[in-house]
Amino acid sequence: MIYSFSYQDTLPVLPAVPGLVIRECEDALTMSILNQIPLKTAQDRLFNDNRAYVAWLNDVAVAFGWVALGRARIGELNHEFIVPMNHAYLWNLRTLPDFKGLGIYPRLLQSILQAENPSVERFWILHAPENEA
Repeated sequence: MIYSFSYQDTLPVLPAVPGLVIRECEDALTMSILNQIPLKTAQDRLFNDNRAYVAWLNDVAVAFGWVALGRARIGELNHEFIVPMNHAYLWNLRTLPDFKGLGIYPRLLQSILQAENPSVERFWILHAPENEA
C-alpha cells in the first residue's frame, strides 16, 4: 500500500506521551547503531539527501525514521527512484521491539510531517503487506 499526505491535510490530535521527544538526528553513528547498519551506510544516507529522526523516551532511543528528499530506494522491491521536487519519501520508520504499543510510531510520523512541512508539498510512505504492526 502507498499512502500520501499533503501539507494541507489535517493530522489527528494525539495525546502527549510523557518523556517522549522527537528530533532530527544528524549523527551517523547513532543512526548506524539504531538501524543496525554499517556506519558508512548511515553516513551515505545522511550525505545523499536523507534526513533521520529519532524518538527518545526518557533519553532512550526508542524509534527512528528516514526522509528521502532526492534519491530513494525501496529495498524490498529492489527499486531506486528520484523523489520529485517538493515531495518526500518516508521510509524505514521503526519502533524498537521493547517500546511497541506505546503510541510512539504515530507521534514519530506526525513529528516528521510537521518538521518537514515548510518545504514539502506531499509525503509518500509505503506499507508492506507483511508488516502487521
